[in-house]
Amino acid sequence: MDKSKRILSIILSIFMLFSIVNPASLIAADETKPVESNEIKGKRVGDKEVFTFKLPESNTVTTKSVKKAPRRAPQNFDTTVTIVTEGLNGGQFDWSALPNEQFSITAKWETKDGQNHEKELSPAITAEGITQYYVGWPIDGTLTGNAEIVTDFNQKVEVRVLDTTSFSTPDGQGGLKFTIELTELAESRAKVEYVDPYGRQLTDTNDLPASTDTMPKVTVDELTDVEIELPKKDGQINMRSSGDLDDDELNTAADGLTYKVGGKADEEEVKIGEKEYIVDISQPSAKEIATIKMVYQKDVVVPPIDDDGNPVDPATGYVRLTFDANENKQDGITGTHQVGDYTGKQLSYIDVKKGTTYDNANLKAAIKDLKVQGTKNQIAYEQDTTQAWEDENKAAIPTTGAVTAKTYYARYAKSDKDIIPYVPDNPDDPTNPDDKNVPTEDEDNNPIDKSEYDIVAFK
Repeated sequence: MDKSKRILSIILSIFMLFSIVNPASLIAADETKPVESNEIKGKRVGDKEVFTFKLPESNTVTTKSVKKAPRRAPQNFDTTVTIVTEGLNGGQFDWSALPNEQFSITAKWETKDGQNHEKELSPAITAEGITQYYVGWPIDGTLTGNAEIVTDFNQKVEVRVLDTTSFSTPDGQGGLKFTIELTELAESRAKVEYVDPYGRQLTDTNDLPASTDTMPKVTVDELTDVEIELPKKDGQINMRSSGDLDDDELNTAADGLTYKVGGKADEEEVKIGEKEYIVDISQPSAKEIATIKMVYQKDVVVPPIDDDGNPVDPATGYVRLTFDANENKQDGITGTHQVGDYTGKQLSYIDVKKGTTYDNANLKAAIKDLKVQGTKNQIAYEQDTTQAWEDENKAAIPTTGAVTAKTYYARYAKSDKDIIPYVPDNPDDPTNPDDKNVPTEDEDNNPIDKSEYDIVAFK
């Protein structure tokens, strides 16, 4: 091939190359290139999040390096903050997730004279965009250690601070430049409550997990490989406290978090030691704190009273024993309960977990604690100590077998006034009220018709 042909071939190759590559695509790629930056890692300190960075010793910044230069007179600003936001799952950012719907920044540093300096940047940021401040950073070499940017720690917002100072195009003003990314997160906290089958807080420590019990882990379906141990008493957990959590997963959980305890979902049973609990988990929105209730399945529980003074319906999985303080016969002795939540009432109740047997120690103790007192014709009666209760067939409470729903009635011991004394062959005058040998009442405390007695006068 001669020289002229080779030159023509090279020209055609160059032409074909330019026809393949679209210049517009090169421009677009350059426009979408992210701004270079150094991320400043944050650290939680109490209720604050602290971002520590090295402060340059000059306010003259170039794209190549930081150079020392003579100090200039104070400027209108020496710090530029660019706020970028992202809402849940890429939606609109909810500023109400921040206190007072604003983002506050505090600058802190220490100088060699031992003085601690703290300046809250004003105004606080309330919208995405650029805000400029004059802070007065000590760039004259008097700084001790590093400078800090401090923000409030927020459960619902991830704060990411990027130092773009060294990568920014000089604008004649110099100064520090930060890009702060605010990313909205699903609420990661949950209240843990231990309650009885009726939702009342457990007051007996014996109903809580024992100190030696191995506790189940709390997990969330939307979070990968994140688990926190369930506390042994009422408290609060925060899934963000796990070092394995990826905040990006909290950002995508726009419908809230789905909690599990020991792998068990809502309404399923978890065993802790020898105790059984039903898991009752709320599924709130992504902006609300969840509630995990551990419902202890007690063998025996006294049901609460509703607004009308009646017991609430038995809890799921329980049967009810009713104890009537009245005697089990027509026109019998009437009574009231003397102890417990139903003091002063005719009826008292004990709810028993299904499958529990009558020889259960907790049930026997609860029945033994019942105390009633009866009256009839203004005479007081105490409960029979030999057999305190009987059913509608006058049978005593069983000692074995599974408990079933049943009503038991109080039995009373006979009063001394019920006993008809011996009547002698020659009784005294029955018209004499001081006479003690003639009965005045029958066994049901009704007045006796004295005409039924033969009155024999002594001579």
